[in-house]
Amino acid sequence: MENKVLLRIHEDLEFIKQKVIVMDNELEDISKDLHIVRPEYLKKLEKIQQGKFHSFDSKEKFIEFLDNEI
Repeated sequence: MENKVLLRIHEDLEFIKQKVIVMDNELEDISKDLHIVRPEYLKKLEKIQQGKFHSFDSKEKFIEFLDNEI
């Protein structure tokens, strides 16, 4: 009986260990993605730092602006 309980605990711990490994790998992937900044975002950040903000009267003007910026 004691051996069965110990075996079950061992199996549960192995299962948890595998899950932690998977979660750690996923967190590493997420962390890598979060630190990559696309060049167009860097340009937008520079404009924000310079204090250039835009407002638009219509959706069409906004889309036209985006087309010219990208």
